[in-house]
Amino acid sequence: MAFSKNRFASSNTREANSSTAAIRGWLAPAELAGINQERLGRVLLIYVFLAVTFGRNLCEVDGMRKRTMKQTLAAMFLLLAGVAPAKATPMLTLTGVSGANAGGVYVYPYFGSLNGSPHFDMLCLDFYNHSNVGSSWAVSISSVTDSIQHEAAALLSFDIDHGIYANSLGQYAVWSLFSNLSGNAYYDSNTQQIADIKNAVLYDVNHNQLPNGFSYSNYILFSPVGAGNDNQRFIADSPVPEPATMLLLGSGIAGVALSRRLRKTK
Repeated sequence: MAFSKNRFASSNTREANSSTAAIRGWLAPAELAGINQERLGRVLLIYVFLAVTFGRNLCEVDGMRKRTMKQTLAAMFLLLAGVAPAKATPMLTLTGVSGANAGGVYVYPYFGSLNGSPHFDMLCLDFYNHSNVGSSWAVSISSVTDSIQHEAAALLSFDIDHGIYANSLGQYAVWSLFSNLSGNAYYDSNTQQIADIKNAVLYDVNHNQLPNGFSYSNYILFSPVGAGNDNQRFIADSPVPEPATMLLLGSGIAGVALSRRLRKTK
Protein backbone atom coordinates (compact mmCIF):
# COMPACT_ATOMS: atom_id res chain seq x y z
CA MET A 1 0.00 0.00 0.00
CA ALA A 2 1.35 3.42 -0.94
CA PHE A 3 1.15 6.29 1.50
CA SER A 4 1.02 9.95 0.56
CA LYS A 5 3.37 12.37 2.31
CA ASN A 6 0.74 15.11 2.18
CA ARG A 7 -1.37 15.82 5.23
CA PHE A 8 -5.11 16.32 5.15
CA ALA A 9 -5.68 17.13 8.82
CA SER A 10 -8.59 19.43 9.57
CA SER A 11 -8.14 22.49 11.71
CA ASN A 12 -10.43 21.24 14.45
CA THR A 13 -8.18 18.23 15.18
CA ARG A 14 -4.85 20.06 15.09
CA GLU A 15 -5.89 23.10 17.10
CA ALA A 16 -8.64 23.39 19.66
CA ASN A 17 -9.87 26.53 17.91
CA SER A 18 -8.65 29.56 15.96
CA SER A 19 -8.19 31.57 19.15
CA THR A 20 -5.82 28.96 20.54
CA ALA A 21 -3.86 29.01 17.29
CA ALA A 22 -3.56 32.79 17.40
CA ILE A 23 -2.37 32.76 21.02
CA ARG A 24 0.17 30.04 20.31
CA GLY A 25 1.55 32.04 17.39
CA TRP A 26 1.78 35.19 19.48
CA LEU A 27 3.56 33.36 22.29
CA ALA A 28 5.99 31.49 19.99
CA PRO A 29 9.00 33.69 20.93
CA ALA A 30 8.45 32.73 24.57
CA GLU A 31 8.90 29.05 23.73
CA LEU A 32 12.23 29.83 22.07
CA ALA A 33 13.30 31.59 25.25
CA GLY A 34 12.60 28.44 27.28
CA ILE A 35 9.24 29.54 28.68
CA ASN A 36 6.35 27.14 28.21
CA GLN A 37 3.65 28.79 26.10
CA GLU A 38 0.73 27.28 28.00
CA ARG A 39 2.07 28.43 31.35
CA LEU A 40 2.79 31.91 30.01
CA GLY A 41 -0.74 32.05 28.64
CA ARG A 42 -2.15 31.22 32.07
CA VAL A 43 0.03 33.93 33.61
CA LEU A 44 -1.31 36.46 31.12
CA LEU A 45 -4.90 35.44 31.87
CA ILE A 46 -4.31 35.98 35.58
CA TYR A 47 -2.79 39.39 34.87
CA VAL A 48 -5.79 40.34 32.75
CA PHE A 49 -8.16 39.23 35.50
CA LEU A 50 -6.32 41.28 38.09
CA ALA A 51 -6.08 44.29 35.80
CA VAL A 52 -9.84 44.23 35.21
CA THR A 53 -10.59 43.73 38.91
CA PHE A 54 -8.31 46.49 40.16
CA GLY A 55 -9.16 48.76 37.25
CA ARG A 56 -12.79 48.66 38.32
CA ASN A 57 -11.75 49.59 41.84
CA LEU A 58 -9.81 52.58 40.50
CA CYS A 59 -12.88 53.89 38.73
CA GLU A 60 -15.19 53.52 41.69
CA VAL A 61 -13.62 56.05 44.05
CA ASP A 62 -11.16 58.59 42.70
CA GLY A 63 -9.68 59.25 46.13
CA MET A 64 -8.64 55.62 46.51
CA ARG A 65 -6.34 55.54 43.46
CA LYS A 66 -3.10 55.60 45.43
CA ARG A 67 -4.20 52.85 47.80
CA THR A 68 -5.54 50.68 44.97
CA MET A 69 -2.28 51.05 43.08
CA LYS A 70 -0.39 49.77 46.13
CA GLN A 71 -2.73 46.80 46.28
CA THR A 72 -2.17 46.09 42.59
CA LEU A 73 1.61 46.22 42.96
CA ALA A 74 1.47 43.89 45.93
CA ALA A 75 -0.59 41.36 43.96
CA MET A 76 1.73 41.64 40.95
CA PHE A 77 4.71 40.97 43.21
CA LEU A 78 3.11 37.73 44.36
CA LEU A 79 2.45 36.76 40.77
CA LEU A 80 6.04 37.40 39.77
CA ALA A 81 7.16 35.15 42.60
CA GLY A 82 5.17 32.38 40.92
CA VAL A 83 6.43 33.12 37.40
CA ALA A 84 10.11 32.64 38.20
CA PRO A 85 10.02 28.86 38.76
CA ALA A 86 8.08 28.40 35.49
CA LYS A 87 11.16 29.49 33.53
CA ALA A 88 13.32 26.68 34.98
CA THR A 89 14.37 23.86 32.66
CA PRO A 90 11.83 21.00 32.92
CA MET A 91 13.31 17.85 34.45
CA LEU A 92 11.81 14.48 33.54
CA THR A 93 12.30 11.52 35.86
CA LEU A 94 11.80 7.89 34.80
CA THR A 95 10.09 6.61 37.94
CA GLY A 96 9.39 3.05 36.83
CA VAL A 97 8.40 0.50 34.20
CA SER A 98 5.38 -1.76 33.94
CA GLY A 99 7.38 -4.98 33.94
CA ALA A 100 6.02 -6.03 30.54
CA ASN A 101 8.89 -7.36 28.44
CA ALA A 102 9.26 -8.31 24.78
CA GLY A 103 12.47 -9.13 22.96
CA GLY A 104 14.53 -8.52 26.09
CA VAL A 105 13.35 -4.93 26.64
CA TYR A 106 10.58 -3.25 28.57
CA VAL A 107 7.57 -2.01 26.62
CA TYR A 108 4.73 0.46 27.21
CA PRO A 109 3.81 1.79 29.69
CA TYR A 110 6.74 3.58 31.27
CA PHE A 111 6.13 5.87 34.25
CA GLY A 112 7.46 9.39 34.63
CA SER A 113 7.32 12.54 36.72
CA LEU A 114 7.95 16.11 35.61
CA ASN A 115 9.56 18.42 38.19
CA GLY A 116 8.14 16.35 41.03
CA SER A 117 4.61 16.02 39.62
CA PRO A 118 2.42 12.94 40.26
CA HIS A 119 3.42 9.95 38.13
CA PHE A 120 1.98 9.53 34.63
CA ASP A 121 2.17 6.94 31.84
CA MET A 122 4.64 7.47 28.99
CA LEU A 123 5.28 5.86 25.62
CA CYS A 124 8.95 5.40 24.63
CA LEU A 125 10.07 6.52 21.15
CA ASP A 126 13.74 5.47 21.10
CA PHE A 127 14.75 1.82 20.95
CA TYR A 128 18.54 2.25 21.00
CA ASN A 129 18.88 5.05 23.56
CA HIS A 130 18.75 4.17 27.23
CA SER A 131 17.31 5.72 30.40
CA ASN A 132 17.71 4.30 33.91
CA VAL A 133 14.82 4.04 36.34
CA GLY A 134 15.23 6.79 38.93
CA SER A 135 17.32 9.03 36.68
CA SER A 136 16.31 12.61 35.79
CA TRP A 137 17.31 14.71 32.79
CA ALA A 138 16.53 18.04 31.18
CA VAL A 139 13.85 17.98 28.48
CA SER A 140 12.08 20.27 26.09
CA ILE A 141 8.29 20.02 25.98
CA SER A 142 6.59 20.35 22.61
CA SER A 143 3.59 19.36 20.53
CA VAL A 144 3.59 16.06 18.64
CA THR A 145 2.51 17.83 15.44
CA ASP A 146 6.10 18.69 14.43
CA SER A 147 6.41 15.48 12.38
CA ILE A 148 4.28 12.71 10.92
CA GLN A 149 6.23 10.14 12.95
CA HIS A 150 5.37 11.88 16.23
CA GLU A 151 1.73 12.16 15.19
CA ALA A 152 1.68 8.45 14.36
CA ALA A 153 3.25 7.65 17.74
CA ALA A 154 0.53 9.65 19.51
CA LEU A 155 -2.18 7.82 17.55
CA LEU A 156 -0.57 4.47 18.38
CA SER A 157 -0.54 5.43 22.06
CA PHE A 158 -4.27 6.12 21.82
CA ASP A 159 -4.87 2.79 20.02
CA ILE A 160 -2.90 0.82 22.62
CA ASP A 161 -4.78 2.46 25.48
CA HIS A 162 -8.09 1.55 23.81
CA GLY A 163 -7.14 -2.08 23.25
CA ILE A 164 -6.79 -1.92 19.47
CA TYR A 165 -3.20 -3.18 19.59
CA ALA A 166 -1.36 -5.21 22.21
CA ASN A 167 1.24 -3.29 24.22
CA SER A 168 4.20 -5.20 22.81
CA LEU A 169 3.17 -5.00 19.15
CA GLY A 170 2.15 -1.36 19.50
CA GLN A 171 5.40 -0.42 21.24
CA TYR A 172 7.52 -2.07 18.55
CA ALA A 173 5.44 -0.38 15.84
CA VAL A 174 6.29 2.95 17.50
CA TRP A 175 9.98 2.11 17.66
CA SER A 176 9.93 1.05 14.00
CA LEU A 177 8.77 4.56 13.08
CA PHE A 178 12.20 5.88 14.09
CA SER A 179 14.64 2.94 13.93
CA ASN A 180 15.58 -0.23 12.05
CA LEU A 181 14.86 -3.03 14.51
CA SER A 182 16.22 -5.93 12.48
CA GLY A 183 18.15 -8.34 14.68
CA ASN A 184 15.83 -8.06 17.66
CA ALA A 185 14.27 -11.47 18.30
CA TYR A 186 10.76 -10.19 18.98
CA TYR A 187 10.78 -7.87 15.97
CA ASP A 188 12.14 -10.55 13.64
CA SER A 189 9.39 -12.95 14.77
CA ASN A 190 6.63 -10.38 14.22
CA THR A 191 8.03 -8.25 11.40
CA GLN A 192 5.00 -8.36 9.11
CA GLN A 193 2.46 -7.73 11.86
CA ILE A 194 4.46 -4.77 13.21
CA ALA A 195 4.88 -3.35 9.70
CA ASP A 196 1.13 -3.67 9.07
CA ILE A 197 0.36 -1.74 12.27
CA LYS A 198 2.87 0.99 11.44
CA ASN A 199 1.64 1.39 7.87
CA ALA A 200 -2.02 1.44 8.93
CA VAL A 201 -1.39 4.21 11.47
CA LEU A 202 0.70 6.24 9.00
CA TYR A 203 -2.12 5.94 6.48
CA ASP A 204 -4.66 7.20 9.01
CA VAL A 205 -2.42 10.14 9.94
CA ASN A 206 -1.72 11.08 6.31
CA HIS A 207 -5.43 10.96 5.43
CA ASN A 208 -6.68 12.43 8.71
CA GLN A 209 -8.74 9.34 9.50
CA LEU A 210 -8.69 9.81 13.23
CA PRO A 211 -10.88 8.00 15.78
CA ASN A 212 -13.51 9.75 17.86
CA GLY A 213 -12.06 11.16 21.05
CA PHE A 214 -8.54 11.48 19.68
CA SER A 215 -6.76 14.83 19.40
CA TYR A 216 -3.08 15.61 18.86
CA SER A 217 -3.44 18.43 21.37
CA ASN A 218 -3.89 15.85 24.16
CA TYR A 219 -0.32 14.59 23.71
CA ILE A 220 3.00 16.15 24.59
CA LEU A 221 6.53 15.21 23.57
CA PHE A 222 9.50 15.13 25.97
CA SER A 223 12.86 15.43 24.17
CA PRO A 224 16.21 15.36 26.01
CA VAL A 225 18.24 18.57 25.76
CA GLY A 226 21.84 19.42 26.55
CA ALA A 227 25.22 18.12 25.44
CA GLY A 228 25.66 14.40 26.00
CA ASN A 229 22.02 13.89 26.95
CA ASP A 230 21.24 10.64 25.13
CA ASN A 231 18.20 9.66 27.17
CA GLN A 232 15.05 8.47 25.45
CA ARG A 233 12.21 10.57 24.12
CA PHE A 234 8.76 9.95 25.53
CA ILE A 235 5.17 10.90 24.76
CA ALA A 236 2.58 11.46 27.48
CA ASP A 237 -1.11 11.24 26.65
CA SER A 238 -2.47 13.83 29.05
CA PRO A 239 -1.52 17.29 30.30
CA VAL A 240 1.12 16.89 32.97
CA PRO A 241 0.48 18.85 36.20
CA GLU A 242 3.37 21.17 37.05
CA PRO A 243 4.11 22.64 40.48
CA ALA A 244 4.63 26.06 38.88
CA THR A 245 1.04 26.04 37.63
CA MET A 246 -0.37 25.56 41.12
CA LEU A 247 1.97 28.25 42.44
CA LEU A 248 0.74 30.67 39.81
CA LEU A 249 -2.88 29.98 40.65
CA GLY A 250 -2.21 30.27 44.36
CA SER A 251 -0.30 33.52 43.95
CA GLY A 252 -3.14 35.00 41.91
CA ILE A 253 -5.69 34.09 44.57
CA ALA A 254 -3.37 35.47 47.26
CA GLY A 255 -3.13 38.74 45.35
CA VAL A 256 -6.91 39.14 45.26
CA ALA A 257 -7.19 38.21 48.94
CA LEU A 258 -4.52 40.76 49.82
CA SER A 259 -6.40 43.44 47.93
CA ARG A 260 -9.63 42.73 49.82
CA ARG A 261 -7.84 42.67 53.17
CA LEU A 262 -6.14 46.01 52.57
CA ARG A 263 -9.41 47.57 51.45
CA LYS A 264 -11.16 46.45 54.64
CA THR A 265 -8.45 47.63 57.02
CA LYS A 266 -8.04 51.14 55.55
